[in-house]
Amino acid sequence: ALPIYVNAGGRTKAATVTHGIILLLSVALVARYLNYIPLAALAGVLLMVGYKLARISLFKSMYKLGWEQFLPFIVTIVAILFTNFLNGIAIGMALAIFFILRKNYRHSYHQTREQTGEGETITIKLSEEVTFLNKGSIQAKLEELPDGCTVIIDGSKSVNIDYDVLEIIQDFRNHSAPHRNIRVGTIGIKEVDVMGH
Repeated sequence: ALPIYVNAGGRTKAATVTHGIILLLSVALVARYLNYIPLAALAGVLLMVGYKLARISLFKSMYKLGWEQFLPFIVTIVAILFTNFLNGIAIGMALAIFFILRKNYRHSYHQTREQTGEGETITIKLSEEVTFLNKGSIQAKLEELPDGCTVIIDGSKSVNIDYDVLEIIQDFRNHSAPHRNIRVGTIGIKEVDVMGH
């Protein structure tokens, strides 16, 4: 169906919608006649469509994007071939979500260090979106700061900082840092009402 559609000159969004409507009407009105189509003919159409959609250049371009893009792509294809379409897509999406969450967890902040006359100054710039998933990595970073340093936590570029993250920053500034002689400065980090939460 797709090669015929493309060869007939289908290029626009309107053509795509028209093609979808024709397929929907065919399934709704002549479903029993579709069973008369030989499976070998359907397999041939699927192989042709699959070949045109999964070109070698597509595999090469996905590989160049890195393993975080390439692995879900390959796993999705393999899962579709060995299970079915819906299961394959679900497996591929689950793996893609895993990579997205892992990347988000690892890249929740950017750190710079600078030596000054008063000692070491560490600036922690939070990313644009800081969710509860980033709580563990930020807490670990704060705990590994050297005693006696100055730390600046910069949230000025953040669009959203989760309450849990704000809570650990405030707790660090008010309780942990004074005991370790760490001077804490914040930019764009709002106060939270820990007692009222």
